[in-house]
Amino acid sequence: MTLHEYFPNSSSHSKLPGLCKTRWVERHTCYAIFHEMYEVLVTFLDAILSPQDYPELVSQEGSWNWYGDTKTKAQGLKNSLTSFQTIATFIITKNVLDEVKSIASKLQKCDVYEAYTMVNTVIENIDTSRKNIEMIFSSWYEEVLTLANKVGVAEFVPRKTSLQRNRSNTPSESPSQHYKRAIAIPLIDSLLSQMKERFSNDHGHSKRLLFLIPSIITLSDNLNIESIKEAKQSLLFWESDLPFPSSLQNELRRWHTLWQSQLGADIPNIFLLALGSCDNDSFPNIHQLLLISCTLPITSAEAEHSFSLLRIIKTCLRSTMAEERMSDLGVIATHYSERISVVDVCLAFTQTHARRLFQPSLFVD
Repeated sequence: MTLHEYFPNSSSHSKLPGLCKTRWVERHTCYAIFHEMYEVLVTFLDAILSPQDYPELVSQEGSWNWYGDTKTKAQGLKNSLTSFQTIATFIITKNVLDEVKSIASKLQKCDVYEAYTMVNTVIENIDTSRKNIEMIFSSWYEEVLTLANKVGVAEFVPRKTSLQRNRSNTPSESPSQHYKRAIAIPLIDSLLSQMKERFSNDHGHSKRLLFLIPSIITLSDNLNIESIKEAKQSLLFWESDLPFPSSLQNELRRWHTLWQSQLGADIPNIFLLALGSCDNDSFPNIHQLLLISCTLPITSAEAEHSFSLLRIIKTCLRSTMAEERMSDLGVIATHYSERISVVDVCLAFTQTHARRLFQPSLFVD
């Protein structure tokens, strides 16, 4: 009997999804599904330890026969899930990180410009949550108590230690106040500071480079002078690299007009395609800015992409693969869309390794 069969009305999922470190949205999805299946998981862990209490949970072969190592792991997982500290930490973390779910979704879809437009709103929402923590945390703590009651866990506060070596004693008068001061407030403060640091005003100049992508600049039908001036002031951060900084504003206006007249055509939507479509003679400043955009290290998405491919290429059956072969397969998998002719590969091999076997005649050079 599966989880979905045992609890048909409590969950729409029958198993926990795998957590991918490079997919940000899936982390939020895993939090939601794990919260939805929390009670079910505790029940099944208890069934592994005490199968006689759950006679309806049997396998196709009959009764459950678990190894000792499996029971040991199940006991450890059950003790962790039935800890009030674990439940409080999980619920608080899920609610706090829910504020950045919208940005993660946009970045996962490569909607970088839309994600940047949402940054200020998200930071304001986090700041508002911090200011109204007294009111907001009360609803979070009610959710903690509800989940704890479902799995049969009593409200608990860690004891205060006389010698504060591994942790500090958080001053509090109630369990709710303890978890608010020990978990919620530090987590929100950390998230807020990291968001402000990651999307500070120093990174606003890089954000304005997105304005040069034709698919983004054409989102506004009538680009006013104020918007062009604002974009110019930000882009003049690279004034020393521009050939004609004084004409940047006129180039931005002509660049918008150029792509506004080609809305029916295939408009570039990335920096590399925009650079290839930019005439250096007509738009020297924009061409230089696009060149800077293509070489500016913004994210680590490419490195994370290679890590994901490595897990696919080097499996347990390919554990003895040499480094050179693994590197070559990684390059082929990364550029899978670029098909290579077999004839060209054979020709390159024969030219690199000149042997008599590859000659028209074995007896004549």
